[in-house]
Amino acid sequence: MRKGKIPKIMPEVSQVSFTSRCAAGTGQEITCVTERCVLRVLDGKLKVTEIAQGSTFSGTFHVR
Repeated sequence: MRKGKIPKIMPEVSQVSFTSRCAAGTGQEITCVTERCVLRVLDGKLKVTEIAQGSTFSGTFHVR
């Protein structure tokens, strides 16, 4: 795998259509599926639950 040309994380956006904080407040399960991994919000924390073959992760995730 190689890095794509389009950045995936933006410093700001023009509209927010979903927030995990609101969904968690209603008891909804929150799962985010990307081409590299599956993330879930469990016990109020973002956790990687699956990693695609050939992908590696290092460092720390910072969630605001």
